[in-house]
Amino acid sequence: MKDDEGAEVLQRFCSIENLSYGRNKTLPLTSRMQDAMQMQSAVSTLGKIYASKAVKGEKIGDESALLLGILLDLATLQIELVDEFIPSIKRDADYDFRMKGLKKMRTGLATVFVSAYSAVAEDPLFTDKNRSDILAKIALNSERFATVLDQDVKSEMLLKHKKLNEKINDPKDTTAITTILAALKG
Repeated sequence: MKDDEGAEVLQRFCSIENLSYGRNKTLPLTSRMQDAMQMQSAVSTLGKIYASKAVKGEKIGDESALLLGILLDLATLQIELVDEFIPSIKRDADYDFRMKGLKKMRTGLATVFVSAYSAVAEDPLFTDKNRSDILAKIALNSERFATVLDQDVKSEMLLKHKKLNEKINDPKDTTAITTILAALKG
């Protein structure tokens, strides 16, 4: 990040503190879900801006790592909110249809985890520090994500471990990978 002021704003935007509203169970679930969706939209919009910069050849590894980190935290929150919402779904004629929709949503959220793991393993955009930061976020969220990953996806991710292992230099990264692997196997 070249601009100190811009870097500070982006770091604040990507702070996990921004998700505290969604985790506040004293607030209505629907409000918390709406807030998470609005945050998702904002992260997506900002991600598109940085993606266009990457296409132009700008080095945006630091920014991408921050955005990927908040995206992982946000997807974890959304999985938690969906899990909280499920018991409130009426068991009527449309129940199966609603559950299929929720399953599709959970699968979409799982894609965030898989994409982050793949990016860390395969994307040359990231520095070792970026990779470490993202791995720490993946590890932090891995137990929750493991609940929404199909066994085939888990197996695929375990195979990517070999590529990732070749890029690891820091013992903290090894610890993060051990945490991730345990969640995938568990």
